[in-house]
Amino acid sequence: MTKIHQTSGRWRLGLALSLLTAFLWGIIPIALSVTLQKLDVYTVTWFRFLIAFVLLAIYLSVQGKLPTLRQLRSTSGKLLAIATIFLALNYIFSSKVWR
Repeated sequence: MTKIHQTSGRWRLGLALSLLTAFLWGIIPIALSVTLQKLDVYTVTWFRFLIAFVLLAIYLSVQGKLPTLRQLRSTSGKLLAIATIFLALNYIFSSKVWR
């Protein structure tokens, strides 16, 4: 059985979020080129990871959806390590391009 998509009527929110996304993606090269004049690629990468971690932890905590240690241990540690390493490499290599 297939579900038929029903619109929520919140097209203004969708438009605002898509414009914000396009704006932020447009700013990334400019921000990186300015930032990399003073900081190295590795510092920028770790700072981006730290800020993302803190903001996500605050958001999940406020929502009451912060995972417990038991839930974190049930996930594959190898998969988490691989994802973290490749995401960091992506940031590092893309930051070197903007240098």
